[in-house]
Amino acid sequence: AGLSNDPMAEYSPARNFVENASAPAYLAYIAKRAGVKRFIHGGSCSVYGYTVNELYDETAPTTCAYPYGISKLQGEYGALQMADESFSVIGFRQGTVSGFSPRMRLDLVINTMSTQEVSGVFNIASGNYTIGEIADLVNEGVREYLGVDSKIIVKNIQDFRNYKVSAEKAKRILSFNPRFDAKDIVKDLVDNLDQFKDFTRPEYYNI
Repeated sequence: AGLSNDPMAEYSPARNFVENASAPAYLAYIAKRAGVKRFIHGGSCSVYGYTVNELYDETAPTTCAYPYGISKLQGEYGALQMADESFSVIGFRQGTVSGFSPRMRLDLVINTMSTQEVSGVFNIASGNYTIGEIADLVNEGVREYLGVDSKIIVKNIQDFRNYKVSAEKAKRILSFNPRFDAKDIVKDLVDNLDQFKDFTRPEYYNI
């Protein structure tokens, strides 16, 4: 129990520190006095603050500068101070909790997105390659996977179909993270070569 996210903590910082910092520490104190053997503190990964692209483990610095994260860390510390041989304290730093509950929370990220339809235009690509870079990948793949000593012939023909795109919007909004790239496609083509090895069949080409 407590103020359960940053907007609520910002709305009432004083109540936030009472409920998220003081109350858990006091609850651990009275639980220990009552003979409870194990106390589990419901913490939050918000204590880490802004981590950019790093993966933080439990030993990483807790640098949150906002009331919610600070108070959750204080509550965790307060509860852990009570730990000894007869009183076990476990702190669970939870990511954003979500899912169904009798009193639904539609202000949590997964729940919120489930109630809204995403619309818009998104670039979908695993990367940007020149024709020469693709040729190198194919050449390397043919040599590695087939053992064929192939050569690249450069013709220097100008092609106006030239674009370079960013897929950051799809990554940010749709969590688009491609599992395969051009090198994987070469491997897939080689693995299935027996299925289409007659390169002259007209149905293999649109024009």
